[in-house]
Amino acid sequence: MKYQDVFLRYSAGFLTGNEDFDRNIELKRAHTLRVVAYARKIAESVELAGNLYDSALYAALLHDYGRFEQLKQYNTFKDTDSVNHGEFGAKLLTEHQFLADLPAEQATNIISAVRWHNAKILPSTLSGDALLLTKITRDADKLDIIQLVLSYHVNHLDNPTVTLGLSLERRLSAKVVAAIAAGGNPAYGDLETVYDFAMAKLSWYYDLNFPWSRAEYLRRGYADRIHEFVSGIQEAEQLFNDFQQKIKK
Repeated sequence: MKYQDVFLRYSAGFLTGNEDFDRNIELKRAHTLRVVAYARKIAESVELAGNLYDSALYAALLHDYGRFEQLKQYNTFKDTDSVNHGEFGAKLLTEHQFLADLPAEQATNIISAVRWHNAKILPSTLSGDALLLTKITRDADKLDIIQLVLSYHVNHLDNPTVTLGLSLERRLSAKVVAAIAAGGNPAYGDLETVYDFAMAKLSWYYDLNFPWSRAEYLRRGYADRIHEFVSGIQEAEQLFNDFQQKIKK
């Protein structure tokens, strides 16, 4: 795929030889390629073609472009302690003229998808192809992040960069419980524990934009795996009961 080799060379340039730092760079490189695979499936499911299909893959490839410089400068992936990585990535892509060989409108739409892929709420001014690319990128990113959360929070709780420095205390915070119970997504600033972070991914199901994405979420058993991770936490049981009732409707 066009740009993939350039992206991989760029991101490899952040490797330092320090194992603790490099594992997080490699984590994002591998994550990016899986997000591209998800974006391809979503784009095919809605029968995109031509430049728009290509743009969906380019947006997925570049969605975390800002993560590498973020980790280098701030040693964290936590946006609230550093920079908004979507906006940062869009800024860097523009400065680096990464998409300079594409038609201006196509490049602008891809950079918009990078800028807004991690926004809690999309701006009302986002429309047309830029909105479509953003929604594809958001879904593809979410589907892989959930997998990462489940695997790393089970096996790698010793990596504070991945767990965002959240507490390992086995509980859910009141604000997270309230947000999920109301059918919303908890704000990142309200997450206090790794179990809050995992439970927030349950509510992401409602935020997926495409039928293929929602079907894939269920096919992969994400809800059951989240349930297993937070089992024994009292507030989680009612939230899961509510979730099961809603997806049956």
